[in-house]
Amino acid sequence: MGNKVSVFSEEEFEWFEENTFFRRSEIMRIYRYFERLTGGTKEMSKDEFVAIPELQINPFRMRIAEVFSNEQGIIEFEDFLDFLSVFSEEATRDVKSFYAFRIYDFDEDDQLGFADVRQTVECQVGDNLSEEEIETIVAKVFAEADIDGDEKLSFVEFDHVIARCPDFINTFKIRI
Repeated sequence: MGNKVSVFSEEEFEWFEENTFFRRSEIMRIYRYFERLTGGTKEMSKDEFVAIPELQINPFRMRIAEVFSNEQGIIEFEDFLDFLSVFSEEATRDVKSFYAFRIYDFDEDDQLGFADVRQTVECQVGDNLSEEEIETIVAKVFAEADIDGDEKLSFVEFDHVIARCPDFINTFKIRI
């Protein structure tokens, strides 16, 4: 019968399978979807990325784009595959927690300060709460989560809170 030319080498498939939560057939389905989204250019800008249907209503879409794009602000297939892997149903709580922390770390200083937590709350509630209500939520987050009292949340402190949120893993996902 005819020989099929594969888009990826055997080594690439093995790497993708070892480093994501996808099997070969899923990787190929995602690749075909990525090709459709990019019109065959095999890369997209952050602006194009945030416009994909899976992210259009996500209040963190710009932060997600920043976390998963390269230094030039471009999302290539491997970045897209990582993004979908992290947000897949198969991704572990630990992986999801790690990326949630990165997404909520708006100033990218490897800790969540008051401004990061405030922006996170504002993204989630939009204009539905007053300034006072938002400040109250931020204060309560720090009162409960800031174990060492340094007015910053480390990843360990953040992960400790996430571990006690059974719904987190079910809400931190995107299906394609």
